[in-house]
Amino acid sequence: MGINGRNYKQINITMPVIVGALNQNKLNKLNEIDELNEIIPSKPTIEKTFIAGKNNIIFYPNQIVYSLNVDDENYIDILKKIFNILLLDTNIVAFIRITSKIQSKHNSMKDSLESLLPKDTIIQEACPNLWGAGIRLLVKPEDMESVLWDLKVEPLFADNQYFHLEGNFSADKPISIDSLSVFLERVSLYFDDFYDKMQILLKK
Repeated sequence: MGINGRNYKQINITMPVIVGALNQNKLNKLNEIDELNEIIPSKPTIEKTFIAGKNNIIFYPNQIVYSLNVDDENYIDILKKIFNILLLDTNIVAFIRITSKIQSKHNSMKDSLESLLPKDTIIQEACPNLWGAGIRLLVKPEDMESVLWDLKVEPLFADNQYFHLEGNFSADKPISIDSLSVFLERVSLYFDDFYDKMQILLKK
């Protein structure tokens, strides 16, 4: 199953797993995966970075972070090969972070005060020099009692012509690598809907 990604800037999948130190034998085996190429740093680092097409995969001692391009169709197969080489359990906890941006009408700092902040509230009194505003929404999925999904929209500090949108998602129990694509498709569609609603709100 592909990724519904029409609005996305980037998708990061963080998987807390015990990778440990990657010795040269493991690195050699990872480099044998056709899609992977190791980036050799100029100075020794605790993490190891590989590129897979337009994607980055970073190995830390206690987690793997897959920065995913939305056009990628092979990430599940690549993950299976990685987990097989490293002898890791293929039932994983996965934290998914999706980020995107929406162009503001004029200036996102100024526009945020009009679009995201209720008028005549105690916030203006408490912060008389208020320059910008954002919102954070915590959502409990209907079929998951023990997790909250976290959604944010705020001015993009690096470029005030845009708003920054972010969604942080996880399942309420470990999932198989094969099921990861289904879960990612679900939260991608959820984020799409959030993006569309925020676009309407921010363009008013």
